Amino acid sequence: MGAARLALPVGAFLALVTVREGCVTGLWLTRGLPMDARLATAAERAERPLAELSAWLEQYFAGAAPGFTPPLAPEGSPFQLDVWAETAKIPFGTTVTYGELARRVAIRRGGRPCAQAVGQAMRANRILLLIPCHRVVAAGNRLGGYGGGEEIKRALLAHEGVTGLA
Repeated sequence: MGAARLALPVGAFLALVTVREGCVTGLWLTRGLPMDARLATAAERAERPLAELSAWLEQYFAGAAPGFTPPLAPEGSPFQLDVWAETAKIPFGTTVTYGELARRVAIRRGGRPCAQAVGQAMRANRILLLIPCHRVVAAGNRLGGYGGGEEIKRALLAHEGVTGLA
């Protein structure tokens, strides 16, 4: 696991990153955790993926859709991987509802859409921002949940220029 302190437009955070074979497997934003020697040592081992992630975050928080995505290796069930693959297609500055995402996943997999199952997959997403689950909203443009907290979800969507949320 690597870690880096970030001052983001939505507040100061410690970004915790997990890497396997040169690919990002997890990205969490948290407050209040100290950066201890174990994390600093692990950060050195994860230097290349962290550098790519840092460049991606810099572009994102400069207000632009990054022109690349660092190598990712999400870990989950086949259904979760399909949900996250569809989520990764949601463009910067746009949102889709859980129901619409469920329809897209149902087309990809065959079968019936289930917004509740998509919501559960969103909660299991360990790679925040890069797999942009913050762009998935509830029906009626209601915010819905977010692993980083609703305040951060609202701030991320505002940063991307999304308006009209209930």
